[in-house]
Amino acid sequence: MVSRFQEIVNELLELIKKYEKDIVLVIGVILISLLSFAIGYLVAKEQLKEPIQIEDFSSADRQ
Repeated sequence: MVSRFQEIVNELLELIKKYEKDIVLVIGVILISLLSFAIGYLVAKEQLKEPIQIEDFSSADRQ
C-alpha cells in the first residue's frame, strides 16, 4: 500500500517537473484573470454610487 502511494507521488512529481513551465503559465493566467475581475468589480461598484449634486447655485455667485 505504501509503495503504491510512493509510486503515485513519484509519477506526479515527474509530471510536475516535466510540465513546470506550462503549469506556471496557467497559474499566472488564472491569477491575472482573477485580479482583472476583482478590479472590474470594484470599479463597477464605485460607479453605482449616487453622484454629488449641487442644488443651490446662488450661494456660489455671492462669493
